[in-house]
Amino acid sequence: MSKLRRSMLFLPGANAAMLSTAFIYRPDAIMFDLEDAVALREKDTARLLVFHALQHPMYRDIETVVRINPLSTPFGLPDLEAAVRAGVDVIRLPKTDSPEDIDELEGHLARIERECGREPGSTRIMAAIESAVGVINAVAIARSSPRLIGIALAAFDYVMDMQTERGDGTELFYARCAVLHAARAAGIDAFDVVWSDVNDEAGFLKEVDLIRKMGFNGKSLINPRQIDLLHNAYAPTQEEVDYARRVIAAAEEGERNGLGVVILSALEIDVGFNVNVITGSDGVMRGASGGHCDVAAAANLTIVVAPLLRSRIPTVVKRVTTRLTPGESIDVLVTDHGIAVNPARPEVRERLIAAGLNVVDIHALCERAVAIAGEPKPIEFTDRIVGVVRYRDGSVIDVVRQVKE
Repeated sequence: MSKLRRSMLFLPGANAAMLSTAFIYRPDAIMFDLEDAVALREKDTARLLVFHALQHPMYRDIETVVRINPLSTPFGLPDLEAAVRAGVDVIRLPKTDSPEDIDELEGHLARIERECGREPGSTRIMAAIESAVGVINAVAIARSSPRLIGIALAAFDYVMDMQTERGDGTELFYARCAVLHAARAAGIDAFDVVWSDVNDEAGFLKEVDLIRKMGFNGKSLINPRQIDLLHNAYAPTQEEVDYARRVIAAAEEGERNGLGVVILSALEIDVGFNVNVITGSDGVMRGASGGHCDVAAAANLTIVVAPLLRSRIPTVVKRVTTRLTPGESIDVLVTDHGIAVNPARPEVRERLIAAGLNVVDIHALCERAVAIAGEPKPIEFTDRIVGVVRYRDGSVIDVVRQVKE
């Protein structure tokens, strides 16, 4: 199960009072800041304070993060040495512009872990994107190390680099999208920027609603008053809680009954075995998921049964209109023109062939559908998002856009 990371509370490393009491606010993560929040003359003092704070027993149940100074400065490496040796969970690397920045950090981490006896790879990394170059390289950065747990957008330096200023959020729209897509492509978390006006609760909640709908895992905070506001905004609705209870009950019932194989339907299935059951061939939502992805993921063998064509419209396509159930949960596709098996289940394919069944490649089924019915006309959508598809772990895996009239 992935760790819950809604709130990350910034603490100035030189503020001894805050360091000694911040755990009482119970954020999901606490970030000890040795960079921008610490004056030059206090760098060494802050480092020592954070070193001792990290060993406080009350921080053991909270994920700890240290934002070090850039490794290009005289303070970066001493910050890193102190944080890792004190047992920090995550290092936040500021001003990450390229995968090479992560490579350099990773080299130092491996050495320090070895020297102080920490388990290799136990210190995780969060990359902070703070420039146009960093945004352009976001995907490469997000995929650069197995230590990465997430990437974060930092607004202050980014808007300066873009020669603009903070406004209604328009100035961050592209960067937010780029960072979020990079994180999702790499399978890691995405963190939004700080809301600096702690007295503007309405503005804060409006921004939280935006980034939650976009799919961000959480947000950096500078004031403890923002923690409960953020957590409440990210809390599931009663409808979502009731649905989760029904899914759990169904899964438990299936386990009691020894259910190992499930057979499901699909409106569309693509060559990656991703399944769509909520939007029709016209792109319009036709209904709810009905727990499709939950059942598929829980079964030992998931079989999708669908005709190759439905009203002369291909069911097997290059890419589904809406991805509801990820392809890794689907093992077999049965059509009236042959059976396709997910490459991840070669043993199933071999047994079906041995049984004399017509096993074909899913790409061949897609090509046959096009040969019979022709290439489907692409659906035109507007930029307006009318629905969000969340996977069973809460992550956003697709969106439904409004169809152009």
